[in-house]
Amino acid sequence: MSGTLFRAWAAFDAGAVHSALLQVKRHLHRDSDDGRGWELMGLIQHRRGRYRRAVSALERASCLVPLRPAARVALAHAYGQTGHVMLARELFHLHTEDDQLSAEMLLQIAAGLEELHDVAGALRVCRLATVREPELAQAYYDMGFYAGLCGYPPKMTESLALKAIDLDPDRACFRIGLAGLRLQMGRDRDAYELVRGFTQDQVNEICCDSCLKRVLGLWETAGDQQRVEWAEARLQELAAEQVSGKNGSQGGE
Repeated sequence: MSGTLFRAWAAFDAGAVHSALLQVKRHLHRDSDDGRGWELMGLIQHRRGRYRRAVSALERASCLVPLRPAARVALAHAYGQTGHVMLARELFHLHTEDDQLSAEMLLQIAAGLEELHDVAGALRVCRLATVREPELAQAYYDMGFYAGLCGYPPKMTESLALKAIDLDPDRACFRIGLAGLRLQMGRDRDAYELVRGFTQDQVNEICCDSCLKRVLGLWETAGDQQRVEWAEARLQELAAEQVSGKNGSQGGE
């Protein structure tokens, strides 16, 4: 692997997508037949939401080298985003048969299937993820979400969310999601119990303003003034970030 390609992968792994793109373009200009370079180009374009470009790069890479799991999943997702729904679904299901695929990668496949309206398939893949990695909290939480979409009773979703919380008790999003379900079930007090002990750091982790408003209502009802203040401050931060993001996109590419 050339130094330029190594730096491109490092930048991509660090989330510096624009830097990774510049580096891999430079590398491919010098070596246009490097399959791993095209694989990275496809992953970068996929992360940027340039799905047609991702398909083109990943298909080219696949003619040169065997695609690695992340690239295969990204290609299937990109097919779905570019109108090749049946092909995407077939590839997603095919990839689940790969015993080398990590549980985290299976959850990405489940999310891709849900986008393609194959919720039953997403639920099945989440079950497989819990078998492959029984201590992965996200797998149980996602399985509960898909179970609800499939029409299973709310109690099943609640049970799976509680399992996720048991495995990762500090994960704020699990508690907020289950609190929302309990509110729908008319169990406001039980919903509050899930979020009554949130720290300021946990409040600041929340990036969904509607989720934050939901728990803010619970804290207001309970007279939990300290957490109300934390939540209101966080909402102001999120609003400022949205304005900043819009301004940045107007000046970007």
